[in-house]
Amino acid sequence: MLTPHAAWYTEQSYAELKRRTLEGVADVLAGRRPRNLVNPKVLEHPRFARVDAQG
Repeated sequence: MLTPHAAWYTEQSYAELKRRTLEGVADVLAGRRPRNLVNPKVLEHPRFARVDAQG
């Protein structure tokens, strides 16, 4: 069976994706560490010391 790359797509999954993205942006703007951080090594940069400290 072959399916297109967008086989995961449902209205619910798309809404969840948008919600999690906005939560991550809100976390960073509030100085908090984002929950779904793909590259935590980026927080070692001095610019992000405040975000990492609040973990």
